[in-house]
Amino acid sequence: MDPILKAYTDQVMAEAPEMQAAWAALEIDWHCPGRHGVVRGVPSAEAGKVQRVIEWHLGHGACRWTKAEGGLRDVEFVHMTKVSPPPKRPWQWCGETVLFTSWQATEMYEAMMSQQFSRSDEVWFTYKGQRRQGLVVQINRRTVSVMVAGEGRYTVPPTDLHRV
Repeated sequence: MDPILKAYTDQVMAEAPEMQAAWAALEIDWHCPGRHGVVRGVPSAEAGKVQRVIEWHLGHGACRWTKAEGGLRDVEFVHMTKVSPPPKRPWQWCGETVLFTSWQATEMYEAMMSQQFSRSDEVWFTYKGQRRQGLVVQINRRTVSVMVAGEGRYTVPPTDLHRV
């Protein structure tokens, strides 16, 4: 066996009992059992240890943390190794989130607003206090690219656009 791979495997095997014990000690509220869950009331001082345990089991980038309130934080996590590409948002595993509902609603609203426009629609918007008019050239997930004659391309939030 390759010596680097052997050293890594030995390290993983050495820390496995500790990680499995810490995993079993977590009070997990499962949303999708074994794949998507929440741990509530984690002391801020322990957040790094909890994240290391979760990521040891579910993969790097699995955790999304709330802001600390009263020295406690909540974490929502998803399995990062069961799908490809791995999810970038907590709700991308099953379509729902437990802790980040307002974030999900904001992104869904922005996506819905950008889909109201089509390529070549004539629109206007305000940029630095001046009205600009142009054509929609690209619809992105949460923004719209507008080409203004003689000026170039602007990336505009769809809530700032108005049809001509």
